[in-house]
Order: sequence, then C-alpha cells, then structure tokens
Amino acid sequence: MASLASNIAYTPQGQTVRLGKELGRGGEGAVFEVPDNPELVAKIYHKPVEAARADKLRKMVSIATNELTRYAAWPSNLLLDSSHGSLIGLVMRRVTGYKQIHELYTPKSRLQQFPNATWPFLIHSATNTARTFAAFHTHGVVIADVNQGNVLVGRDAIVALIDCDSFQICANGSQFVCDVGVSTFTPPELQDRDLSSVLRSPNHDNFGLALLIFHLLFMGRHPFAGRYLGSGEMSVERSIKECRFAFSRRASARQMAPPPNSPTLDDVPGSLAALFEKAFSAECAAGGARPTAAEWIMTLQELSRNLSTCNRVSAHQYFRGLSHCPWCSIENSSGVLLFLQIGRACTSTFDVNVVWSQILSVQAPGPVPALLTRSDIRQQFVASPEAVAAGLKRRRRRLLGIGIVALVVIFCFAVGIDIAVAFWMTVGAVIIAGKFGYIPRNDATYKAACDAGTRKYSAVQQQWATRAGDATFTTKIRELESLKKNYMQLPQLRIERLQELERNRRNTQLMQFLDRHYIRDAHISGIGPGRTVLLSSWNIDTAADLSWQRLQSVNGIGPKYATNLMLWRQKIENRFVFDSRLGVDPIEIAKMDRELTQRRTELERGLLSGLTDLQRVRQQIVSARAALQREAEGALLEVMQAQVNIAAS
Repeated sequence: MASLASNIAYTPQGQTVRLGKELGRGGEGAVFEVPDNPELVAKIYHKPVEAARADKLRKMVSIATNELTRYAAWPSNLLLDSSHGSLIGLVMRRVTGYKQIHELYTPKSRLQQFPNATWPFLIHSATNTARTFAAFHTHGVVIADVNQGNVLVGRDAIVALIDCDSFQICANGSQFVCDVGVSTFTPPELQDRDLSSVLRSPNHDNFGLALLIFHLLFMGRHPFAGRYLGSGEMSVERSIKECRFAFSRRASARQMAPPPNSPTLDDVPGSLAALFEKAFSAECAAGGARPTAAEWIMTLQELSRNLSTCNRVSAHQYFRGLSHCPWCSIENSSGVLLFLQIGRACTSTFDVNVVWSQILSVQAPGPVPALLTRSDIRQQFVASPEAVAAGLKRRRRRLLGIGIVALVVIFCFAVGIDIAVAFWMTVGAVIIAGKFGYIPRNDATYKAACDAGTRKYSAVQQQWATRAGDATFTTKIRELESLKKNYMQLPQLRIERLQELERNRRNTQLMQFLDRHYIRDAHISGIGPGRTVLLSSWNIDTAADLSWQRLQSVNGIGPKYATNLMLWRQKIENRFVFDSRLGVDPIEIAKMDRELTQRRTELERGLLSGLTDLQRVRQQIVSARAALQREAEGALLEVMQAQVNIAAS
C-alpha cells in the first residue's frame, strides 16, 4: 500500500499518523510505533479490510471510553490509506511492560518473568483479571475469544487485554460476533460448534474467567486436565465438553482425579472452592448462571485478607485456614520450585554460640544411682495391734495347754499311779491340751501384703534402668551437637555449592537454553493446545522438562507423541552452544541461597527447640528417679512391715 511505503496513514478526521519502527507482526497485521505519540501504536492489516470488519471497527471506536482504553488495547481511531481512502488499520493504546498471563501462572516461566511473584501477587492478578472482565461486561462487550494469549499482566499485577478487534460487539442494534476461540478455553456448551454462528454472552466469558483464575491460583493447572481413571484417552476438549472437572470433590464419580503434585480445592476457602465447582458444573453448561466477575472479586479479596506466611519459607503464603503450607508439600514431592524471592536478606538474630552456651549450661543428670534397698531403710517397725493381739492369744492358749499337761503329770506322781496308767493319762492330757491350746496363725493378709510389696519393688527395678538412666539425655546432646556441626558448616557448604554450580555451568546453560523453548510455542506433530495444556498440568512446559520417564506418566501421551516430543527436544539441544564467558546464573545462586536459608532456619529452630527439649529430658529423668525411689521405698516399707506383722502374729 502507498501509505505503508511512505509510512504515513490518515485518520477519518484528516489527521496524518506517521508510522515508526515495526514492533511486531502477526497473521493478520503488523504493529508500528507512532513517533508523535509514544503512548499509541498503529496496527496495519496485511490484507484489505472487509466491509463487515470495517463496520465492526468503526463501531468499536464509537463506543471507546476511558475505562475501555485503560483496561485494553482498545481501538481509539481508524487508519486510512489516504485522507478519504480505504480502511487499512487502527490506532490503539500501546501496552508495554506486560507479559502474557501464562508467563505468570506457569511456575517455570514465572520464575523467569516474575521472579518476585508470590501467591498474594497471583491472587491480586486474578482479582484484576475479574475487574477487567467486569468493565467490559458493563460496556456490553463480550470478550468471547478468552485465552491465555490476549490477557496480559504487568509487574504491578495490572491486567490489560489485547486483540480487541476480535471481541464480540453488540451496540445500537448491530451485532458483530466473534468467530474464533481457543478450544481449551471454550465452554462445554460451545465445544465442536461453529462459533461464527454463535452469539456469545457474558456467561460464556465467565467460563474463561474462571479458568484463568484457576490457572493463576493453582500453579498453571488446567481444571479439566487431570488423570482419567477410565480406559482410553481423555483429551482436554472432551473433558471440558463432558464437564469432567478433575479437581472437583466429586471428580471420582466422573472418573477423574487431579494430576500429581497439584494444589486441591481443600487448599482454598470453601467459598472460593464453591465458585469453581459452580463455574465448571454441568448445570451451568446446560444454561445455569456461572459466577460473575463481581462474585470473583469479592471472594478473592476475602482470600487476600486471610493469608498466613510459612514459617519455613518466607516466599510461601497460603490460606490461613490450613494447618500446613501446601507449597512446601508440593515443592518437596515434585522438586519443582513454585516461588522464588531474590535479594531477600536474612534478618535472623540467632547466635549459635549463645544458644550453645545455654545448652551446655543444662546440668546433666549423671549416671543412674543405685536403687534403694532394705539396708538403706533405717526405720524401726512395730507390729500392728491386731498382729500383737493375735500372737498374745496364741501364746496364752499354748501356755494353758502346757499347764494342763504339767498338772496331770504332777498328779500322777503325787498319787503314785501306775506308770502305764500314768503314761496313758499323760498322753490323753497332751492330746486334750493340744486341741484346746492350739490356735492356727491368721497371717494370710500380711503375707498378701508382703507379696504385693515384693511385686511393686520388682516393677520399680525393671523401670529403673530405662527411666532413671541418662541415655535419653546423652542421645539428645549428641543430636544437638550434630545440628551445631551442620550449622557451623553452612558457610563451607555454600562455597562447595557455588563450586558445584561453577563446574556444572555447561549443563546449567544447556537446561536454561532448553527452558527458553516452550512446547506451547512449538509446532510438534500431534501436540495441539489440548495436549500442551495436559503436559503443563504435569509440569512439562519446556524442552528441559522432557524425558521418556516423565512422559510415560502423562495420561494421553503415548509412544507416538512422546517420540515426537523427544525428537523436538533433541533438535533444540543440537543448537546449543556453550558460552564459557558466562558466569553462574544469579537465579541459580538465588535458588541455592533459598535452600540454604531454609536449611539454616530448620537448624536454628532445631537448636532452639533442642534447648527446651534438653531441659525437659533432664527434668523427666530427675523426676523419674525421685518418683521411682519413693515407689521403691514404699514397696520395701510395705514388705518389711508385713514381715514384722507375720512374726508378731
């Protein structure tokens, strides 16, 4: 076109617009700087604009407001090839410093593009996404082609929309539908339909909004890309069409489950989980109203006010209604780093020497002393009155019997009775005296008490070696010595880890090179949007993530597609060239420092709690010794008293 050749275009009002450097080029047009107004850009279409498209663009310009242009690259004017010529393009706000929203919600690209972003930032971005949708719906605009490519996020979490000329416009009786859509963002009721014949509504947009919010809060997971528990392949598009929300609390009833190492609805407030359940439900697919942007804003703001910070990793913030940090669990089980904060100084006031001196000041209980024995008892025992009375009664009856026999003998000698008769009289007297004078001992109660005391003492003896010994104290001291040693070695460990990073620079550069090649941007046979989303739900986003072992675990990626992916990875790897001039990547150092800081925190916590534990262990041993000695003394007193009572009775 002549206008492009001279780098001059015209507005319908007759103003000239000088085109500057080309900023980008897509399938339908190219975008240029506007040197006279750096806040604007000009989009020039490659082909002549059809009449219907031209009418739509005119209508968009006519309804432009400050709010629409603030939230999006909304057309603010048209461009002609001459002062009264044909429409060739449009002028719109220049959106700079923004990244496509998937760069934020995908963990790997988030560390590269938004290294300081934490979960509160993601929640804030989700809230701003909902605000943007609300603004467009208020103006009667349906975004229609909601996808990860036309939603941008800035480093301040401000959201902007691009490619607005594809949006659905209905104004003043005119309807301009959107005839395109990304399958993985298309609601169930529109899957497999000819979108050029569909008049979409805000309720359709609300499906895409819920999906974007889910992506942001759930570490890039797609709500319909899960583990299919049935037979065969379950594509993401089919899963959407059949409303198989993989994270639903009723997912198993639809033969679905979340991918491994994923956040779940249990990790967010019940009110937020309910919105997701509703947005992705079969009832809404059948015509029910999905949660609106206003509902999402209110619920997300409530979540922002109810967050806790992990006591292990300061970059981890999560819903305060949880008893544990979900991000720690996911990072530990998956090995994938979710959040990274660079340059955060350690503010710990921990002094290992002070803490260690406090630990050493805890007096050791010493070796186990001897258990109390009978020889240690100095108490004088007196038989009980009952035992004394019983013994006295027995002795009196015995003396009475002896007296009877003695009287018979004396009588026999005094009277001069025949010896034989006297003998039998004496024998009879002995028998009578024995029956009359013998009283059996009644000491069963005292013997039972003696046996009980003996058993108690034996039980104390068995416990003495374990409870009264200092083994637990000694073991705890050794554990704390190991913690202190590891703590003191942290500086040297950091040096060694840095040296290791230096030695592995080639492999690190290779992995970084592979990490710059995203599967979503590649043209790999058989790997369309659905399988790309599926792979991302298994944390496979770049060439660096690809391996035969990891691909085997992904439902829906068989040998054929795995081979295509690995061949693509190999082609990328073959282009790698090691640059020996480059030092260790600061991000790798930051990752290492975060791990070491986490380790330092754990060791500090272990030493501080160890001091308390050591004091508790010592007190337990001292208390056990005193208690067992008292029990032993009580058992011995019981035995010795019983023995005195037995003797007295």
